[in-house]
Amino acid sequence: MTFMKKNLNFGLFLLFTAAVICFIGFTVVYQNTYDSVMNKYIDKAEKIEIVTKTLNETSKVLSETSQYLNETAEKEKIISEKYVTINTEKEQADSEITFTKKELDEVILVYNEKKSRLDNLTNSLKLAVIDVNEAAESINTLTSRRNENQNTANSLKDDYNGLCDTLIALGGSCTKK
Repeated sequence: MTFMKKNLNFGLFLLFTAAVICFIGFTVVYQNTYDSVMNKYIDKAEKIEIVTKTLNETSKVLSETSQYLNETAEKEKIISEKYVTINTEKEQADSEITFTKKELDEVILVYNEKKSRLDNLTNSLKLAVIDVNEAAESINTLTSRRNENQNTANSLKDDYNGLCDTLIALGGSCTKK
């Protein structure tokens, strides 16, 4: 029995040693696997941190871009509304200009007609003034001749009355005028 006990103790010792060696082997494998996994985890965590920073920066840039686009869209809307308003006002102004041009053309036509009529009346008036001046000159000439003729008639009458007086003084008869 001693042999068996010795063998059993030795077997247990070998079994214990084998268990310890297996435990040490498993620990070493576990440690290596743990280190490898931990290194991979740290690498992945660093990459995730970098990606997170990049994502945050990109998100910030996208947020700013979105805000800028919203502001630009609002400005574009305002400018578009102003454009529509200005374009409407321009069309109204063009319409008013066209209407005013038509009215101006009509006024110019009436003006030209009136001016032509005024020129014709002015020419007629000038001719009438010339005719009046000629008539006044003729009247003056005729008045002057009439006055000369009346003076001559008065002179002849005076001569007749003087001759009549002489004839009466000589014993003749005569009617005075």
